[in-house]
Amino acid sequence: VLPALMISLCCFNNTVCYIIELSTFVLFFKEYHGWNSATGIGVAQSAGDLTAAFLMKLLPSGSDGGESSAGFCRRIFMQPYNLSWLVLL
Repeated sequence: VLPALMISLCCFNNTVCYIIELSTFVLFFKEYHGWNSATGIGVAQSAGDLTAAFLMKLLPSGSDGGESSAGFCRRIFMQPYNLSWLVLL
């Protein structure tokens, strides 16, 4: 029963987080760009998700089984944190 409960909680968490993320972008596109079309907002959101997925697949992961000789400063520029730094630039 515990594994089924954990899977259900993970699915619930994933759904709620996606709804919150999509709602945030809907408000942003409506207020900043003046978009009222749900189709345009959905396409923009999906394009951003697909671009991020493509970049995460394209860029090397930097995973070496936890035995990295690289310091903290180098690890924060590896996946998935490198995309966060790109957004800040």
